[in-house]
Amino acid sequence: MSNPHADAIAYENLIGTGGSRDVYALGDGTVLKVDSNPDEGIGNCQTEAAVWAAVAGTPDADLFAPVLAHGAGWLVMAEADCDRFSAADADAWISAHYDRLIALGVDDITIHNVGRIGGRFVVVDYAYPVDLCDCKFCPDCEARWEAAHKAA
Repeated sequence: MSNPHADAIAYENLIGTGGSRDVYALGDGTVLKVDSNPDEGIGNCQTEAAVWAAVAGTPDADLFAPVLAHGAGWLVMAEADCDRFSAADADAWISAHYDRLIALGVDDITIHNVGRIGGRFVVVDYAYPVDLCDCKFCPDCEARWEAAHKAA
């Protein structure tokens, strides 16, 4: 699916940048994340969408900002408030959920990657599974994992 929100990719809508993605406010309570290095293989948007697909509809979904739509190199996610909370509150939430998030394959869990939706903390950046070459979310990694473990 091509990016139906391409017109939102403008400096005035830019609310965040990372090593491999840019984040734009869509103005309707959602954000658009766009892979900034799409030629690097599996993009972070695809990985994040795969993680969401694995937890959607389960109790673990409450730990994550939901992915609402996605396509090649982009995704739309519910917008979280990533500024108005104390570091101590975020650290306490991370500590309380750390083992579960690690078990789900998410390890880049810092106060910079959490926010609040409806007053509850959620992970807003979960595109980096614990071991990208052995994760359970990406189709390419899953195929490599199955091949490696069938050979063992």
